[in-house]
Amino acid sequence: MTTLIGIRFIPLGRIHYFDSLNQNLKFGDTITVEIGGQPRSGTVVLPHDQITFSSLKNPLMPVVLRETNIP
Repeated sequence: MTTLIGIRFIPLGRIHYFDSLNQNLKFGDTITVEIGGQPRSGTVVLPHDQITFSSLKNPLMPVVLRETNIP
């Protein structure tokens, strides 16, 4: 089963949808995805429980890495 998330690459930018690969990602988490062979960092703005599946097209690109914040 696909678990979708919405991320933004820039504040107030367009929301892009990705497959979270069943990772437990929450609002505000920083993640890395690969687009066109290049890694890009983004922020989760729509967790999987806030997305309507019917309006999205498959297949979706997967999340590559969840970044951890080190204090």
